[in-house]
Amino acid sequence: MENLLTISGMSDFLWPYLIYFLILMSILILYKVIKERKYLFPKEKIDKKKIIGPVAITTGAMLGTGSVIGVLGSSNRLAASGELHFEAIILWILIGILIFLPVMLIEPVMAKVVNGAPSKYIAKAFNKKMGTLYAILITLLYSFGFAGFQFSAIGSIGNTVANEYLKIDMSQASIFLAFILPIILIVGIIIITKKHNIFIDSLSVIVGIAVIIYLIVLGLFFINTADYIPTYINKAVEGFLNPVNFAVGVPLGLLVGWQRIVQVSEPGLGTKAMAAMENDNGRRVSAILMTAATLFVVLIACIGTTYVASYGMEHGTFMLPADANDRISYYLHTLNSVVGTVGAIAAAFYLFFAALSTILGSYFFLDLLFKFSVNIKIIIALTLMLIAGVFAVFGFDVVFDAIDLLTLLIIVLNLSAITTLLFRKKHKDILK
Repeated sequence: MENLLTISGMSDFLWPYLIYFLILMSILILYKVIKERKYLFPKEKIDKKKIIGPVAITTGAMLGTGSVIGVLGSSNRLAASGELHFEAIILWILIGILIFLPVMLIEPVMAKVVNGAPSKYIAKAFNKKMGTLYAILITLLYSFGFAGFQFSAIGSIGNTVANEYLKIDMSQASIFLAFILPIILIVGIIIITKKHNIFIDSLSVIVGIAVIIYLIVLGLFFINTADYIPTYINKAVEGFLNPVNFAVGVPLGLLVGWQRIVQVSEPGLGTKAMAAMENDNGRRVSAILMTAATLFVVLIACIGTTYVASYGMEHGTFMLPADANDRISYYLHTLNSVVGTVGAIAAAFYLFFAALSTILGSYFFLDLLFKFSVNIKIIIALTLMLIAGVFAVFGFDVVFDAIDLLTLLIIVLNLSAITTLLFRKKHKDILK
């Protein structure tokens, strides 16, 4: 019982039950999607000009550092638990994608139907307090949890560069003062001067370029190591067929695999709904675009990251279990061993700007969902970022566990609201 009082204890206790909840919600939503498809997904004209932009922005936003750090973190947990082959996580993720598919489709539709953020349809399903609770949880997730992930990436990259190229050994305090605190100050200045939207737009372009370069690097890695692909597949299958049980019949691979789907592409969190509000497409096109981008990101991110790690394990450039800083260092080393220094630099470039973009973008949800004065929003945002930065360096496990617990709470609230509205009598009138 003592363990339940910790963040990790609560998360580990509740997540296995969430797996069954997700399966049930997915079946219910799929039933309604099929039955009410003509109402939920009315026909519309497709404007190609309205497709390219949203797909590019959504894909670039999702291909953040979680696609590397998060996946490596889950692989590390599998390796530490005695899993035969951590590569099995990719098969558990493929199963999870099928379960999450109805959720991916319905979230953008709900936002278009109510013409508002998830907090609006949650308030319609339950009450305003539940809508406010969602706003608080999603803000904590982004401004503390996901921001902490990004700070960890920046600190790891900086530490790797300092050790490998400058031959400087850095303490945790030095990493915080040299890399994390300056980023917090820069982001703070941008937000205080109210230039965050301009910087986010500019960073989106840089991140888009970085994503393309990173995908090219991954492509070259696969081409140069093509003879290892059968080994990778065999390890994934063998690990999948010999799972480590976690709790209540849920394999550990399934648990961490589904957690990473949520972290990498965010189905069930309501963020796809908010992203859909930012484009001019109708329900059907928005649902298809968001779902397609999500599937692409999950597959590319998870397969690419686990493949690089698996190859490195086989050839002595990667090691698990390892701490967060070492995992990033090993990852860059493995890329460097196959595609050269340019490839490792390209990956580091991608991770850094994706991290910076996500940290700055975390203020978007706070600004969108709350009606506080601007000054109060800025104080809240910077306070959460500072706390996230501290934990990213001195206690990264807290950030990792907090993300898992917050995503659990948000998914339960969000999907409960969606199914409540879909199954409520005369829901068509309620949603109007």
